[in-house]
Amino acid sequence: MGKVRLCFWAVARGPRRLVGWCCYRGAAARRWADRGLVRLEALAGEVAARPVWAIAAGLLGGGLLGVVIPLSPGLIGSLLAAAVLLGCRWPWRCLQYSCRLAFAGLLLAHLHALWQGRALPLTHVAHLVATQPLAPVSATGTVAQAVVAAGEQQWLYLRLHAVEHRQRWHPVVGLVRLSVPGRVLSLWPGDVVRAEGVRLYRVRGFWNPGSFDLEAYLARQGIAVAGRVRHAAHLHVLSRARGWSAARLLARWRARLVQQVRAALAPPYDGVFLALVLGCRGCLSPALAESFRTAGVAHLFVVSGLHVGFVAGSLFLGWRALLRLGRSWLPRPWLPGWRPTPLAALLSVPGVLLYSGLVGWTIPTTRAALMASASFLALAVQRPYDVPQALVLAAAVVLACDPTAPLSLSFQLSFVAVVAIVAAIRRFACSAGRWRQRLWLGVVASAAAYAATLPLVVAAFRTLPTYGLVANLVLVPLASLLVPAGVVALAVLALWPAVGAWLLVWLTQPLAFSGWLATTVAGLPGAELHAAAPAPAVALGYYALLASLLLPWAAPWRSLSAGLAAMLLLAAGSWHYRVPRVTELHVTFLDVGRGDAIVVRAPPRHHLLIDGGGTASGRFDIGRQVVAPFLWDHRVRRFDLVALTHRDPHHARGLVSLLRLFPTTHLLSNGTPLDVGYTGEVLRAAQRWSAQHHTALEGAAALAVGAAAPHGAGATFPAAAAGLAATQRKRPLPCSSPAVRHRALPAHRRHRAGGAALAGAAR
Repeated sequence: MGKVRLCFWAVARGPRRLVGWCCYRGAAARRWADRGLVRLEALAGEVAARPVWAIAAGLLGGGLLGVVIPLSPGLIGSLLAAAVLLGCRWPWRCLQYSCRLAFAGLLLAHLHALWQGRALPLTHVAHLVATQPLAPVSATGTVAQAVVAAGEQQWLYLRLHAVEHRQRWHPVVGLVRLSVPGRVLSLWPGDVVRAEGVRLYRVRGFWNPGSFDLEAYLARQGIAVAGRVRHAAHLHVLSRARGWSAARLLARWRARLVQQVRAALAPPYDGVFLALVLGCRGCLSPALAESFRTAGVAHLFVVSGLHVGFVAGSLFLGWRALLRLGRSWLPRPWLPGWRPTPLAALLSVPGVLLYSGLVGWTIPTTRAALMASASFLALAVQRPYDVPQALVLAAAVVLACDPTAPLSLSFQLSFVAVVAIVAAIRRFACSAGRWRQRLWLGVVASAAAYAATLPLVVAAFRTLPTYGLVANLVLVPLASLLVPAGVVALAVLALWPAVGAWLLVWLTQPLAFSGWLATTVAGLPGAELHAAAPAPAVALGYYALLASLLLPWAAPWRSLSAGLAAMLLLAAGSWHYRVPRVTELHVTFLDVGRGDAIVVRAPPRHHLLIDGGGTASGRFDIGRQVVAPFLWDHRVRRFDLVALTHRDPHHARGLVSLLRLFPTTHLLSNGTPLDVGYTGEVLRAAQRWSAQHHTALEGAAALAVGAAAPHGAGATFPAAAAGLAATQRKRPLPCSSPAVRHRALPAHRRHRAGGAALAGAAR
């Protein structure tokens, strides 16, 4: 009976207690929500006092959404609902004001990014190229910007007026990029040019997963069509530009300085100087550029915010020293009551803008120029300078000019590095002596920039510079002296060539030391490690761990956040970077342009490569830039067999870098000699790994996989239930014969009951 009463009491009291518990929890949740809204309103008040923060956030989000999310009725409805909601009166005024600013920036950037891909008019040259296959045509247009030189190749940016097709002139519009081999072109912005024998084509990048999207990169610059001109003699100037133009003046000045530097300095010092001071990376030799990239200091030879900062600091210190010297020498009645520091800051702004215009208004240069100008103006009017505020202002200006800028690697590297440097300096600042403090801050800044940009560098280039931090600790201070000295030498060279050439000669030894150090570091074992692009979870865990390390030691939840971030990084990294066991045959035909590159993966972990792509000139390394990233992303570390079907450069040139990067056991060719030209480099690269070279013979298996083969027919190495047979003419034709270039090496890959026929050429 007591148990029955207890059950009735529980049934009667249970709902009341449940309701009471819900009311209590509801009141607690309401109090928690009220406290959260109070904190959010306080944060919104700080943002409302700095409206650029909300605008920049809206521009950033709108640009990214405009690229990722297509325009749809649901998106339009969401934007209209958000506009109506923001138009109503909120009890939190500062929060509503900040949200309105962010929504305005988001809407403008979103619409701009959406319209950018659909803004091709009907008379655009892209429509003509897409509808009609164009033979070599003649085109007229205006030079849009300065000619970009890269070795023996020039890039001419032409804004078209008309195109001659089928003996008719078609009025067209659009910006095209023409590649012109040969001598340096004497063309300046504003010149009207007629180009003959131009082959126009739609811009198309490589469609391999993870490859660089050339089409999107040029589309952000307004370029949808590119072309080739056989020789510079096919370009005729119809009229020169009239009137004054800052772009044309700076282009002429830059070209003249490049010629004077090349006349004053001997190679390779001229290329190092021009790349370091003016950003002319095309003047560097390929071997030296590869050494700088491997050493992890290639960013020093791309004019960025670091160079602008060096120039800005040198200008300010120079002007202040001159003004102090003048004030100490000149009589007091001649000078009003001014102070040298504000006037020096004001006089430094034109110099910073002039240098930025001379090297080109890239995203890092624009960001640094805006931040330096803001700091100088704040110093001139004697107002406090806020680095985060200046950084957000620069981001807002860049995003207003180009909402799709966050998709570019230069934007990401520049702003992420600056944010990391500012946060690290504020966290690890010390109160030591003057020079010790500067040295410590330099080390902290280099380490912060290296650590913050590491995932971006690995994702873009699939490389990890092992000694990059150590090399930067030596070369960055050296560049802080070389860049201002080089700017002074260029200024003197423009006014007094003899003295300027003498000053350039004095810079030979530091330039030689920088090249020697980069070559030495690049030659060290393990100087460059290769890895797959990090997954989003890996990048999230990495940056969460960095953010937790930047928190103060006494901050709550610091240890917990660091532990959770480390666990996420280890779990995601161990899963993402594992080497999977292949259970089926995978045959991948990579997009390498005109040539072939076929990757065969067989159980359990055997890999074969047939051809490596390439270009006729060899200026663009398809093997290193296109094929290798795919292999690293799929955890391919070595090859059991590399087959070269024939000597055509579109099939063979890419194998040079691939054989240098991936250990190889066997090399199979079609019987033509491999001791001349780029094929000789292929053979030497394979000999680096002691690879066995085999020649395919007619009617005989040159290489047997998974079964024993006679010594006369080829070599043997283990593989899981697979076979490879190759056939070729018994007597190879001479190398000079054109038939050798297009003679394929057919191969048949067998796996269990099935197989796949692979051919090196489709001709």
